[in-house]
Amino acid sequence: MDDGCSQLNLLLDLETRHEDLLERLDELDKRVAQVLRQCQPARKDVGQTAGTEPASG
Repeated sequence: MDDGCSQLNLLLDLETRHEDLLERLDELDKRVAQVLRQCQPARKDVGQTAGTEPASG
């Protein structure tokens, strides 16, 4: 009976840690999306000013 209780506690701990990791990944995903949104306009400007016109020759 003690083994069953111990295994149940381990499973509950694992589930708690799993849920915590999922929440942390969700927050990280939101931060990455925010940074990408902030960088998108800057990347478009860089592409236009970095000499994207074909060279005449």
